[in-house]
Amino acid sequence: MLFGSKALFAVECYHEPRYPNDRGWVFGRMCAWCRGVELGDLSEPDCMLNVTEGCFQDCLGQLDSLRDPAVDSLPDGAAFRRLEAAIYGDDDRTTQEVYADAVRFRKFEFLTSWGQSFDRVSAFLHDAGDEFRVLYRLRCGTQGSARVTREQVERPLLAFLEWMAIEKHQVPRDERKLASDSPGE
Repeated sequence: MLFGSKALFAVECYHEPRYPNDRGWVFGRMCAWCRGVELGDLSEPDCMLNVTEGCFQDCLGQLDSLRDPAVDSLPDGAAFRRLEAAIYGDDDRTTQEVYADAVRFRKFEFLTSWGQSFDRVSAFLHDAGDEFRVLYRLRCGTQGSARVTREQVERPLLAFLEWMAIEKHQVPRDERKLASDSPGE
């Protein structure tokens, strides 16, 4: 399924129901596309898409708070470096400073560790006024940025969440568990 436009912003995902379970765990492949750049790895098999589902829900709830004076006026590359250092930096900050920075800046995390599909991708989403900036570094080390509208981000994320709500009910049941739960066995 493709939600959105690869040329603007999109979520591409496929449910591969090879793992029966009774919990609604959806396994498959996915990535995000931003201005034609693949963020993540669509070829990564057997990813638990429920992890990304929760992250997308959180992201949608934070879209109105993705501004901070320490980042707002920085150019794209500097903003990426500032956010990465604040959240992941190994430097001379005290434990309290590291914690405070994590609390303050973690809201900008976007796709980073949001499921196996996004391993080794580092990205941030920042409200730049009329548009959002997607600041990223790909697995290969290439760094870049793109601008998208709020609607271009919201629609694919919401469509993915709606799709997940349906796919959870399409997960094959674990027949081994059903047999062991049968009375008289």
